[in-house]
Amino acid sequence: MNVKAKAWDAIGADFWHPSYYSGPTQAEVGQFLRGVDAGASLCILGASTISLIRACLERSSDVTVIDFSEGMLTALKSEIGESRCRTIRHDLLDPPPPELSGIFDAVFSDRLINRFDDREMPVACRNMFQLVGKAHLARHKVRLGFYERDIAILEAGRRNGTLANFYFPLTQEIDYSRATTELSELLAASGEVPQDKVRKFHKYRGLEKRPSLDEIVIYHERIRGCRLLATEVSEAVAQDLFFDFTSI
Repeated sequence: MNVKAKAWDAIGADFWHPSYYSGPTQAEVGQFLRGVDAGASLCILGASTISLIRACLERSSDVTVIDFSEGMLTALKSEIGESRCRTIRHDLLDPPPPELSGIFDAVFSDRLINRFDDREMPVACRNMFQLVGKAHLARHKVRLGFYERDIAILEAGRRNGTLANFYFPLTQEIDYSRATTELSELLAASGEVPQDKVRKFHKYRGLEKRPSLDEIVIYHERIRGCRLLATEVSEAVAQDLFFDFTSI
């Protein structure tokens, strides 16, 4: 099992607590669904993206959610109902099974690409794109550059003289599993979510890359049959960019 799944197993439904959830805003949900026909076959990558999943269920009865965390899939079914949509446990570092390849009209992900490291990211992009049907859409929202918590952890590392332990500037990667001291200093303001869950969530997230726009484009240019249609800045966060790709 991919050890990063432990992060999402640890936090489960607490990820959606109003004091913690940072998933798509109402405006961003509108951006995700812009131009998507009612009744389309929709795939959401990441069971944690509950605001988008709810909106997709209002748009279509053909909704599939894919996640590598059994805990998050269980939490999702408890939250929205056991039979509201199809849920599949699958690690996107593995190619999709034949029954899922090329069957969806639209595939969505919300900053899921940011959860991968430098080695994993192009692999995941390729496997995610294999879900898209011919002439249909993959729409991914990606954070370009650092998150606010990244910046705080980097600053703490500089103060403590520990930055080189967990930050790798050549590949723009941060290893949360090696920044335990810095995380302990910064996780006090997590609202009503239990601190132990938040610590485990960050610890098991491990190594993550912060990609540039050019890197995301290059990863997809290397995928046969993939073409970039458009990019659009998020209406909620200027550092987040929507990428639209189509299968040709």
